[in-house]
Amino acid sequence: MGRATKIFISAALVALSVSTVAPSSSVDAATPAPSRCLLRPALQLAPTDPPSAPAQPNHCTILAIGDSVGLDLGIGLAREFAHQRGVALISRGVVSTGLVHDSFYNWPVHLTDYLSRWHPDVVVVCVGANDHSPIYANGRSVPLLTLPWQAAYQARIRQIANIVHRFGAQIVWVGVPVSSTGGYKQAMKSMNSIYKGVMANSPGGFYIDTWDLFASSTGAVRPTAKVNNQSQQIRGLDLIHYTPVGCDVFATYVIRAIATKYNVVLRPSAPAFITG
Repeated sequence: MGRATKIFISAALVALSVSTVAPSSSVDAATPAPSRCLLRPALQLAPTDPPSAPAQPNHCTILAIGDSVGLDLGIGLAREFAHQRGVALISRGVVSTGLVHDSFYNWPVHLTDYLSRWHPDVVVVCVGANDHSPIYANGRSVPLLTLPWQAAYQARIRQIANIVHRFGAQIVWVGVPVSSTGGYKQAMKSMNSIYKGVMANSPGGFYIDTWDLFASSTGAVRPTAKVNNQSQQIRGLDLIHYTPVGCDVFATYVIRAIATKYNVVLRPSAPAFITG
């Protein structure tokens, strides 16, 4: 296959994998949101005496980015926010992307473009499914999860967080749920620890741990589960991706976690819970 053909196929994959949920008609995508969704008062300053009235929920623009797992999350978020007043979701998930292979799709460059265009209040990031490989840093290939690899990977996560902070938005990093088996599973768990550590030291950083959401009592991946008391397939055959029902479970969990931090009323349109 010629180089030109490969480039064409790669470009086609990127174009086909971008999921778009247009903001509501009340939002001009070319200008900043008219108001910011605030951190809940309890997470900001110490209580006043007498206590001040809590800030009223207001409009919030959410940008969701990531790889194919982030795309699954974005699909679920789009359904769960379909009837949510006051929330505009812009979903930009791209298959085969990540932070390791930035020559294929450079997330810092594209994120900067998205932030310039839509000025979101919150950026939800879910990547990692394609990052279980050596990273190219300082002119050489660095083996997966070695200390130099971790340092280089942390630097790329911080770069994403710093870009979001520079545009005045909050960053929510969604950890990868338990996935597949063997070395891949362990790599995802190790990378989740890195995400959590970087978010703990990033301005406005918020990490959502989802590892056990789709796990059995023994810690294995659950391909099926009772969702809202009905037996459902929730994971794809690769035990990495999600069925439509799984996307809804994933999104419901993330929305409820975000709602504990931000002063915006977030209610999934059709919440999906694992009930057995």
